[in-house]
Amino acid sequence: MHVTESCDEDGPHLVTDVQTTPAPVSDFDMIPTIQAALGQQDLLPNEQLLDAGYMTAAHMISSQTDYDIDLVGPIAADNSWQAQAAQGFGTADFTIDWQAHTAHCPQGHQSCLWMPRQDRNDHEVIPIKFAAKDCLACPVRSQCTHAVKEPRSIMIRAEPTYDVLQHARQRQQTPAFKELSAKRAGIEGTLSEARAGVWTPTISLCGRSENTLTNVHDGSRHQCRSHWGLDRGTTTRANSSLSFCCPGTNWVMDVARIRQQNLVKGGSILDGKEDEEDFLTSREPEQAARKLVPGRIVFCGGIAVKVNENQPQETYEIQNDPTEREFRHYKYVVADERKDVQIERKRDPDTLYRLSRFLDFKKPLEELEMQGPAYCRVYFVRQGTLFFINEGEVRQNGLQSLKDFEGDYRFGTSIERDGLLVCFADHILPPDLKTNFLAVLLRSIPDNSGLDDSELRVVQNLSLYPQSEHEPGKRVSFFIYGHDESGLVQFEKIFKNLEKMINSALHTLKTCSCRGEGCYLCLFSLNSRALTGRISHPGAVDCLSVYLRLPGSLLKPHFAPAKDVITQVDVELTLSRSGDHYRVVAENTLTGQREEYTGRDTEEDQNTRIYTVLRVALEQVMLKQEWESGNHTVKICCRENYICEQLRGENDVKNGREAFLNLWLTLLKWQNWVIEKV
Repeated sequence: MHVTESCDEDGPHLVTDVQTTPAPVSDFDMIPTIQAALGQQDLLPNEQLLDAGYMTAAHMISSQTDYDIDLVGPIAADNSWQAQAAQGFGTADFTIDWQAHTAHCPQGHQSCLWMPRQDRNDHEVIPIKFAAKDCLACPVRSQCTHAVKEPRSIMIRAEPTYDVLQHARQRQQTPAFKELSAKRAGIEGTLSEARAGVWTPTISLCGRSENTLTNVHDGSRHQCRSHWGLDRGTTTRANSSLSFCCPGTNWVMDVARIRQQNLVKGGSILDGKEDEEDFLTSREPEQAARKLVPGRIVFCGGIAVKVNENQPQETYEIQNDPTEREFRHYKYVVADERKDVQIERKRDPDTLYRLSRFLDFKKPLEELEMQGPAYCRVYFVRQGTLFFINEGEVRQNGLQSLKDFEGDYRFGTSIERDGLLVCFADHILPPDLKTNFLAVLLRSIPDNSGLDDSELRVVQNLSLYPQSEHEPGKRVSFFIYGHDESGLVQFEKIFKNLEKMINSALHTLKTCSCRGEGCYLCLFSLNSRALTGRISHPGAVDCLSVYLRLPGSLLKPHFAPAKDVITQVDVELTLSRSGDHYRVVAENTLTGQREEYTGRDTEEDQNTRIYTVLRVALEQVMLKQEWESGNHTVKICCRENYICEQLRGENDVKNGREAFLNLWLTLLKWQNWVIEKV
């Protein structure tokens, strides 16, 4: 219930309007309704004193323009740490030039980025960013930002909302505002009466329509009592016309909200409250399909929580992916009712999920804007839809679908983003060329946009839709897009200036102070770790020179060599473990001669000891047999699966990298080798 009451000092305090709503309706949504009702009765005030829940900049503007009403109430303060600490430079300290679309910081530096957009609440906002060269050298940087490498950025509301907000925040700090707002205290007496039941009868009804009826009954009863001078127990209140309060001031406050006492969720009853901690969402929508899988254990606010295996139907909707297969698109997931989750060492079982990634750009690929040669084409995609769909768990006996009480299902999310689609000819390009070209883009795009490189995302192993029939040969595709849905990264502008940006990147590579080593200023970025392949400074220079068709730069075709089939193994090495010691038995398959090599007892990590004893065995066998390099074959048998994968190049080496490199150099002295798990 929303009650409006006059508060003129020289007249009676009369209720001029009562509005009732269901509980989910927010306070600020009621201001237009209240003012329209007052206008119909010719009871519009000059000033309206409001609680903070009703105050918005949009209402301040519309109230002034539509009804000539001055809204008075606390507006949301600047919540930045600079403004809160009162010792830094908040948004209000920046000078905005609306005509030139620029801003100037307190030190006089001009912004380099002005990009109007709409936020998720459809508000017109303007992200503004300053140049790194100005911010990094600023003597008062510590009062402006806590960022280590990134320049200062601010986000403001569009004109005239920004000006109204700044004026309201300044006004609410003045003594005059505090004196005027103090008049709102009178409504508390009315609220006390409402809560104490002075004018509210007791009616026990259930359901939204019945509760609304109760509110209407209460509001009408209170309005009648106020009109006839009976509220607050007063019997001598003047029975004057309600138009008496028109020139004065009104206040509005939410009197009461009908709240359900028993909220049913997940089959249990939570008495008198909504347990919002049961609702789980992912900050990274593209990660939700892997991290918020029903049945998984996740950490939420430092607490171990299990995602309910049987999700209510209201948490998702059924959608189709580009192949017309259905999947569940979750808005959020619900946690398990059991609050105590016992975990030991690991919070989640060793489960792998198979993810399908689709990019739907809604029209044929050949109709998209394109740049670059046929073997490395870059397309601009406007509002492409990315799908991330969990197909199920990968187990030893095959793919296990996700299941609940409704049967098998697929679990996924989708997002819409602008971005750059990079398509490489798969068979004729060396893997490192693709990796270095992508690394340059992921470093250059943030640099040319004045943004942090964490604003970018890259996804690979994509299925493109609609599928093209005019693109010959096999290709591998990557999609580079912005993390934020607001469109902070201007990909259309980047695409139009792509060749200029790549030329600039090549110049940076050649003149960087790292002198050809490669660093985070010229080549590497936070997204480099998402790329597979060897990133190198010479490789990046070569691939950009080829892309730009510079004189003397030729593309070197690459053909994946076929693996030789070993028909005869000369030596077989078997790795085994005895306690903390590793040993290798080397057997000459031609003579049957066997030798045993034992690793030294050192404090080095396990991987280093394994790779060292294998290297020693290989070197000693070749030395004792007086074999020349490149003329014999060897088979290495090992029980450790991860060691086999690392020796085959299927897994990264984290520990013992130096020993692994030495072992690899020794293996190169052999004609061929094979790794076998036993």
